[in-house]
Order: sequence, then structure tokens, then C-alpha cells
Amino acid sequence: MVRVRFDFLNFDLEEDEFRERFSTEEACEEMLFQARWPKGFRCPKCGGVQAYFIHTRRLYECTKCYYQASLTAGTVFENTRTPLTKWFLAIYMMSRLEGINAAELHRLIQVTYKTAWTMMMKLRHVMGLAENQCLQGSVRFTNTIYGRNRLTLHSVSKYSVLIAATAEEECAEKIMMKRLADQQVGLLRPREIQAIHAKYFDTSPHHVKYLGIHHHKPFIRQLKSIVLQAQNWIYGTFIAIGEKHLHRYWDEYVYRYNAESRYRPILRDYNSVLLRSYGVQPRRWLMHDGKVSGNLFKMLLKHCSTTRTLTYKDIIHTPSIEHIVSVDRGWKTAV
Repeated sequence: MVRVRFDFLNFDLEEDEFRERFSTEEACEEMLFQARWPKGFRCPKCGGVQAYFIHTRRLYECTKCYYQASLTAGTVFENTRTPLTKWFLAIYMMSRLEGINAAELHRLIQVTYKTAWTMMMKLRHVMGLAENQCLQGSVRFTNTIYGRNRLTLHSVSKYSVLIAATAEEECAEKIMMKRLADQQVGLLRPREIQAIHAKYFDTSPHHVKYLGIHHHKPFIRQLKSIVLQAQNWIYGTFIAIGEKHLHRYWDEYVYRYNAESRYRPILRDYNSVLLRSYGVQPRRWLMHDGKVSGNLFKMLLKHCSTTRTLTYKDIIHTPSIEHIVSVDRGWKTAV
């Protein structure tokens, strides 16, 4: 079978071009095939590298063990009744700078609000799993409050949050945001710091530094600025988010931030002046280059092709994000 390959490594399309290219299920399947099996077909059962494509059933039959593999099995798209064309457009819209909410998506791709909301939650689940890795290298972290916003006119719930980042040239690179159970913003105790280190950081204690809560330290201002940006983006795009699913929206912001950081060296030369002038504050200008948005689409599609899906019931009944709870000066994990 002759396959028409897209230039997956140099993917960058405007919305109109994207709609035109991925207007059919076959075009989406070609892109998904390259994302799932970039080096060619690989049998999920025996690891075989050759297969026949059964057009009538849209399955790949391994020539070695005769196992019939589905392109969407074991991915976010497994057992979905929503066409891949709509899934791809949803991924594309979530890869934009401003993002998209479920109300806008359901009108755009013409599905029910419940379907649009479920699709976006599944994609955020993928983002969370992709970023569920311990930070390595030189790590700096602090604790602060999410929900403190003088720009909003309505009341905002406040949550204690752990914000950590790898430090590269005095700039926050890969970040992590985790919910803390208590609402205190005081200094963490040594035992609490040790528990956080053991759970979230994979590096020597000499490379991990707790910065306290002092606002005059430059790196603390960067970390608190990241939390404020996440809050402004979430409330600006989604209006209001309940406590139960808030961590999934944090996952989306962290995924976006870290995806941007992966491609920062490409943009660093001609943006060095802005970096020196504004530090971490104006991160949005980095995303104005279309290649970053295209790379975010590729990354998300790649992760979707290797992550098993969640059902609607799984999403509804999934408890809050795993976090560390302070109890009687001791620490334990809770879900």
C-alpha cells in the first residue's frame, strides 16, 4: 500500500489551510499514523513491522501474527463516535495562543456541549500525563496563593499552590504546579520541603532550593508571575472553574508553558532583548511565531496517539489532583 506522507516535522498551517488539509477522515488517519508509528507500522502484539490494510474494516493485519490492529485503539480516539476531522480541529484550536472553551468548541465543530467538554477534558488528561514527570537539574520552588486577582470584579476562590521550575540562566524553564491542601502561605517546614522533594523532584538536594515567600527575590517574582498568568489566562478564557476540575486547567497551562520552553532556543536570538527587559512576564509574544503553535499541535497529537482514553464517567468521578496534605506537622499523600 502506498502512503502519502505529510511533512510531520515541518507542520505549520493557518486555520483555513488546516481545515482544507484535514477535511477528510483519510487525511486525519494519515497524520495519526505518522504520529503513532513514525518509523512505520509496529504490531501491538508481536512487534511486527509489516501489515496489510483492510479497507473494509479500517484495520491493519500483521503479516507475522495476523493480529488486526486498529489505528485508534489505545489512543484518546478509541471507541469515539466523533469523526477524526472534528478531533483534529479541536486539537488545533486548543493549540492556539488564546485557547478555546467548550462553549466555543461545540459551536465550531457542531457537537453537543457535553461532547465538546468531554473532548477537551480528555485532551487535558493527556497534557497532565505528559507533564507528570519529576523535575530534574537545578530546581527552585515556592508556595503561593492561586486566586488572588485584583483585576477581576467577581469573587475568586483561593487555593494554596506549589509552583516549581527548573532554573536556566536565571529564567524559569520547565514548570510544575501542584495543589496544596491547606490555605496557608507561610514558610514550609523542613519536613514538608523534604516530602515535596521526594515526590516531585528527581535531583540532588544540593540542586533544589526553597525560595520562601519573600517578594523581593527575582526568581520568586518570576514564579508568582507564572501563577498569576495562569490565573488570568484561565479566568479570561473559561470565566470560572470549579475546584474539582481546576487541576486539569492547570495541566493545560503547564503543558503550554513547557511546550513553549522546548522551542525557546529557536526564538531566543531575536527575542533576547525582550527576555532581558521583561524576564518571564511577556511569555505571550513567544507564541506569536506560528511555528510554536504548530509544534504544540504536533506534540499534543503525538501524546494523544500514545495515551489511552478516559470515559465521561472516569472524568466525572476522578478525584482532585494528587497533592500533599499537612497534618499535625507530618505529611501524607491524599487523592
